[in-house]
Amino acid sequence: MKDLKLMVWFLMINSIICAAQGQKVTDAVWRSMVVQGYHDEEGEILFYGKVVDQFTNPVVGADVEVSVPVVNLLGAMSYDKRTLETDKDGNFEVSSQTYGATKLKGHDLYIKEITKDGYGGNWYNGSNSGFSFASGNRFQPDPKHPVVYQLRKTGTPTFLFHEPYLELELRIFMSGQTNGYDFIKGHRFDDTHRLVFNGEPVFPDIQCKATFNTNDATWTVTLMPGNTNGGIIASEQMLYEAPETGYQPEYVFTPEDRAQQVKMPHIYLKSREPAIYTRIDIKSFNANKEFFRLSGESVTNPYGERNLERATDLPFKVSQQLEDEAKAAFRAGKRPTPPDLPKLITEAKAKGN
Repeated sequence: MKDLKLMVWFLMINSIICAAQGQKVTDAVWRSMVVQGYHDEEGEILFYGKVVDQFTNPVVGADVEVSVPVVNLLGAMSYDKRTLETDKDGNFEVSSQTYGATKLKGHDLYIKEITKDGYGGNWYNGSNSGFSFASGNRFQPDPKHPVVYQLRKTGTPTFLFHEPYLELELRIFMSGQTNGYDFIKGHRFDDTHRLVFNGEPVFPDIQCKATFNTNDATWTVTLMPGNTNGGIIASEQMLYEAPETGYQPEYVFTPEDRAQQVKMPHIYLKSREPAIYTRIDIKSFNANKEFFRLSGESVTNPYGERNLERATDLPFKVSQQLEDEAKAAFRAGKRPTPPDLPKLITEAKAKGN
């Protein structure tokens, strides 16, 4: 606790002064001075928060774990924790009333965790989780403008093709050309005129065209689906289900002329016929005078469904079986049948897989 440490230093200096003046400061007196000084700096804790999902809809009945550090008469610190519940509007309040106390005072308030079944994500992303109520640095609560936290509404997990290290790159001598990626075969290709890998055709689920402008040394990047019936959407929302409509023929952006971590829109891709759906999460890019490189990860639903909620705890043999079946179906020009995951997992566990 920063404020407590400052108070201790102040009182240590004060005790030295007292000692120099011939005044005896006992441990008990010194401890009492520290504790009293700490409590003198406390402020009344009052906080208003709101929990929403990725569509800004209120999340009703979410559990919000909050914690207030408390210092007792001996100077020992503990944490007074409570779990509050959001109301019909997704709001919650931290106060003496919700804490069941005559008066709720302290130096700090921490929002420790926000959970609800069917929701996930980094709820604290973009919002603070700690607030000071000590004198001179007090947080100013406003019931009309609560601190907003976001949970991501999830769907029913299913098997998805997952590419954790997606990378698309064009060197300066390839400026104006197009490369791409086949999300079923997991293969990147640098020439859209040679769509063959290991003797089998590959499909450009996504195409990336990057053009270097020698006048201002910038790249212009265009992302496109591999067929005219497909489409692409750039969205700030991370969705567990790909949009049904609103797809555009391309997404164009101009990255800055330096390597950096970036906050990019999530890319939703509709490709092939009949369609399959992919989400691409762009993590970073390099854009310089030698090359352009886009890095991220992707998930693809091979069943023609818009569900993009990946089952992450599948037994290895189940995942391998579903991957092999899906690839075989695509080689035959078909779409695989959506699996009964609970049944497959139960059978795999019974076999000890």
